[in-house]
Amino acid sequence: MINPVEDVRMKLALGSILLILSPLISIIGFFTGIIGFILYFMALSEWKKVDERPLKLAIFQVFLGFLWMIILIFVSPTIINRIHFVSESMFMFLYVHFLISYPVVALLLYLSAKISEYFFEVTGDYNFNLAKRLYLVAIPLYPAFLLGTVLGIFGRIAEIIGYLNMKKIVRRPGGYNIRLRDALGIVATVPLTILLVLMIAPNYIIEVEKGDVGVLVEEDNGVYNVIVYCRACYIDEVIFENESIYSKYRGSYVVINGIQYVKVSTPRIPRYVEVKVGPSYVHFDLH
Repeated sequence: MINPVEDVRMKLALGSILLILSPLISIIGFFTGIIGFILYFMALSEWKKVDERPLKLAIFQVFLGFLWMIILIFVSPTIINRIHFVSESMFMFLYVHFLISYPVVALLLYLSAKISEYFFEVTGDYNFNLAKRLYLVAIPLYPAFLLGTVLGIFGRIAEIIGYLNMKKIVRRPGGYNIRLRDALGIVATVPLTILLVLMIAPNYIIEVEKGDVGVLVEEDNGVYNVIVYCRACYIDEVIFENESIYSKYRGSYVVINGIQYVKVSTPRIPRYVEVKVGPSYVHFDLH
């Protein structure tokens, strides 16, 4: 079966290019992305007459991405606050957020690989086969931060080249061909994500909390970092064994996801810590 695909291939390619460029264009990037999105889905709607599988998977990708963005607004701060990731390394802080999305990104990459596979199956253009392989390799390499992301971009570029090069329809579309092994691989990213987050999470030897106020202690080469935090409140003073070591007039603090942290290094763990919040003191026994 031979069928001209000139109109469809240009819309697919241009839409994909605009979607890639939209994050890189600061002012008009949002509108560029919308135009690219419309062009891409218009083309997939036309392509549905030949093969409806790419359109269905693309719609599912959009739904999944939108749903995850909403969930992430609530999930990400909760996870970060739960493990109290108080780090001077902004890279590590961002990396935790990056890792949290691993299972969803893995599924999105897999769906992109299947879309490329379906185009390769119908058009015979080997650029789609290359795109599929790049997407699949990007999945296990995603935790490597830039490596997986770059491979995903290369996969998208190969897919665009495939759109530009496809000339005719060489065979009829088949089934969805979702293998159990692939599904299990995607599911496996969930425990892997949890394991990776736990591996880079701080290891506190003491964790105590009373209401919205808490104290954490971690050991770092013989030095103890005592971290006092307060959720949705402001720390006025921190006292170690009757010695004021922080006040709102003296000392520094950081605020992460709405939680104020005061970090103090000391050669030994204080027997007790008192935290002044407003007019009252919260007492913590650490021994």
